[in-house]
Amino acid sequence: MSNIAIWNGTSTFTTGSTPFGFYDADNSFTASADQTAKWCAQRLGYPLVEVELQSGSFYTAFEEAVTTYGNEVYQWKIRENYLNLEGTSTGSSLNNKLVTPNLGNIIRISETYASEAGAGGETTWYTGSFTLTSGVQDYDIEAALSSSGIDITKGIEIKKIFYEAPPAIVRYFDPYAGTGTGIQSLLETFRCNESSSN
Repeated sequence: MSNIAIWNGTSTFTTGSTPFGFYDADNSFTASADQTAKWCAQRLGYPLVEVELQSGSFYTAFEEAVTTYGNEVYQWKIRENYLNLEGTSTGSSLNNKLVTPNLGNIIRISETYASEAGAGGETTWYTGSFTLTSGVQDYDIEAALSSSGIDITKGIEIKKIFYEAPPAIVRYFDPYAGTGTGIQSLLETFRCNESSSN
């Protein structure tokens, strides 16, 4: 069996030296292939250690590395631009094109959060009430809401129930309860501003 030549310290890249030839016609790839092969051999210990590989092995590894790195970059760009491209026709060609970002879908998504927080969004909020009866524990909330003019055919979600009176401190700090900071309302609560007779 004849001896198979191993790495001798130099190489010359030619078309067809890689398994798939993805980048054989790419000037940047072909210009870097021999430099990469030399770098890999030296990282393996050449020339102090004999590297039992040929240039084709280094070119193959280089092709795989470029493909893997390219996939990582493209996946990141896809994720970055997905919301800007959502709804685009599937036949769109975006190779070598700059995608201009916009906030359309980001705003659409944020509106759902705003709906949950009660700070906007597309969900309509309603208020309703019903009278509590002494000794009655069970109430038909749907009937009470319907009587208030709320459409419950599509279902309802109760966000908050007010079942207690506001605490007294609210009246003190409420700027609309009287004058100033609400001191007048506070005094009236404790009957401190009633006229007294001697």
